[in-house]
Amino acid sequence: MGQLGERAAYDALMHPASQRPSDALTRVAVGAVVPAVAVAAHGVAGGGIPGAAGLLVSVAIGGLLGCVAHSTRRTRTAAMVTTTLLLSFAQVACHWALAVGDAGHAMHQVGGPGMLVMHAIAIPVSAVLLVLAATLADVVTSTIRSMTPPPVLRVPAQPRMRWVEPLVSSGPVLGGPGVRGPPVTA
Repeated sequence: MGQLGERAAYDALMHPASQRPSDALTRVAVGAVVPAVAVAAHGVAGGGIPGAAGLLVSVAIGGLLGCVAHSTRRTRTAAMVTTTLLLSFAQVACHWALAVGDAGHAMHQVGGPGMLVMHAIAIPVSAVLLVLAATLADVVTSTIRSMTPPPVLRVPAQPRMRWVEPLVSSGPVLGGPGVRGPPVTA
């Protein structure tokens, strides 16, 4: 493998996080949309207010799947398909979490039409909106980067050396105590 290929492999291994703002936007949005849609579908189906345990597990599922979400696909269609699949998996997991966390969840119909319609509409619409928001974030940030100058690294200059006159003169000192001689006898 050439030196360039080794460097790319090293960078991919040591720095897996992308530098694109759309990735962060997608991850945060997936983490927020997953529990919100799950709780909304739960309420539409007549499940009422979910219990704390089911809600916390739904938020954890959203956060976990938000960590693995990527918006960097070759095409928007591929991004929408993968995001839809990710959100579908997340909704199934959150439905299970709300069913386990809420004893009254078994009372309403598991496959009720209200819940299915809510998920059938919310998942693809959410996926499309997430991918379009990520694309918009890429366009906006690239426009801002193209309009601003690149950052300049400012290194402090080396201190200049100055010549300072010595404080001691090289000749005899005038007006001082003089040169000390031999002792005088009196």
